[in-house]
Amino acid sequence: MTTTANDLLMAGGLKSASFLAMGTTVGGRVIRLPEPVQQTEFGTGKVKVWDDGTPRMQVVVHLATNERRGDIPNDNGHRALYVKGRMRLAVRDAIRRTGATGLTLDGWLSVTYVGDDEPTIAGGKPPKLYVAEYAPPAGAANAVLMAAEPADAARVPAAVPVGVSAPISTAPAMGVSAPISTAPAMSPQQLLQALAAQSTMPTIPAPPAPTFTPPAVPPTPAPAAAAAPQPDPELLAHLAQLSPEVLAQLGLSTPSS
Repeated sequence: MTTTANDLLMAGGLKSASFLAMGTTVGGRVIRLPEPVQQTEFGTGKVKVWDDGTPRMQVVVHLATNERRGDIPNDNGHRALYVKGRMRLAVRDAIRRTGATGLTLDGWLSVTYVGDDEPTIAGGKPPKLYVAEYAPPAGAANAVLMAAEPADAARVPAAVPVGVSAPISTAPAMGVSAPISTAPAMSPQQLLQALAAQSTMPTIPAPPAPTFTPPAVPPTPAPAAAAAPQPDPELLAHLAQLSPEVLAQLGLSTPSS
């Protein structure tokens, strides 16, 4: 990062963010682009290098926090966050989770001291463990959201030339069966005529329910009158021989011949 005249003029006096107690969180809006600087030893200010002589670097991030300390005159909450070691890994993972490629102005960065790791050397100071959260500014977030991806090209339909109608897709949506049409298309006039015909069709009454009629029973013929008994000719012959006086006594009349 290039140092400007204003940077030199206003440099110095910016309070460093500190994580003295486990659970401490420092967060705020990024007010200056990250700047790589070489690490220095505490107290002596001597620059640090790796065993092969390579400089040990860190990133300085200026944040506008809500912290206000009474022991700092005119404290405006601006803090310098020195990102190195395990903190660098936590901040890097937080940035990657948003899809961004780095810290940007007006982004929001928050770092929390959550614990200690095992010392790397016997009797050494245990390195601190951190978790971080990052939210890019609205403009950067929208750029990430709207950025084209290689797979997007396959999903974008080809442009239709001017004056050429785009074909209408008749394929059914996925998971939806296409309806099978078996009737020819009807014009509006034909449709109205069909509806009118249906409304004027006579109603055919339902056939009556069958009824059960028992078979007729023929009347019983009256018994024939008994024929009057005919007198016995032999008895009539005997009665004819009786006198009228005897017949009268018997209550009989004189038999006729």
